This record gives sequence, structure tokens and C-alpha cells, in this order.
Amino acid sequence: IPPFLSPEDQEALEPGDHTALVERIMEETEHTLMVADLGGFSAAALSMMELSDVVYMPVLEDFISEGKCGEFLDYLKETGKSRILERIQKLRLPQPGTIRSRDSYLDSLLLSPLGDYAREVAGC
Repeated sequence: IPPFLSPEDQEALEPGDHTALVERIMEETEHTLMVADLGGFSAAALSMMELSDVVYMPVLEDFISEGKCGEFLDYLKETGKSRILERIQKLRLPQPGTIRSRDSYLDSLLLSPLGDYAREVAGC
């Protein structure tokens, strides 16, 4: 499920709408795996994390990113959401490599070190 394209799209939904959509997809289809780009932190992202078996969290290796990550993890502890903490797997992503053009962007990603890493994490 891709991220919202505009703030108006996000504002049009209530936090529960996201989880209801995921629950309906899982109930009415044969899908056993779903990937959702939650973008920035919000109530909707938190409710999606509560539904998830695994939360992959890309992190950068700089002190600002590490500080933000630490604040988020502290927030989860302080608000009694420690079950989410157990599901988080931090990912240090490789650089995607050379992207040939906008038209071949997704193909370039699939064949890049980032694509290799994604397949490894997914067990493909």
C-alpha cells in the first residue's frame, strides 16, 4: 500500500480506516503478506503497527536519525505500546546504486544492492 500523495488524502481518513482496510484485505483475499509504507509517524501509523507481526524500520547511521529513533522507542515504552517494540526490526539499507532513468526506476531498484537486500529480508 503506497503512501499518501497529498496531505488532503491523509486528512480524509480516520486512523481506524487504515486498520479496517488492512483487516478487510486480509480477510477477503488469499494474501499472507502485506507491505505498507507508513511514511511519517501518525495515529494511523501506530494503529497499523499494532496490527503488524513485523515492523521494518529503516534507520540511518547519523546522530540525528539515531536520536529520533531513540525518542520514538522511548515514546512506545512510556505510552504502554511495548508490544510494538518487540515487532520492530531496524534495517540499515544499502544505497540503491545507479538509477538509470525515471522510466526504469523500479527495474533499477530491483536489480540494485537495495533490491538484493529486500529479497534477503523477505526470504526470497
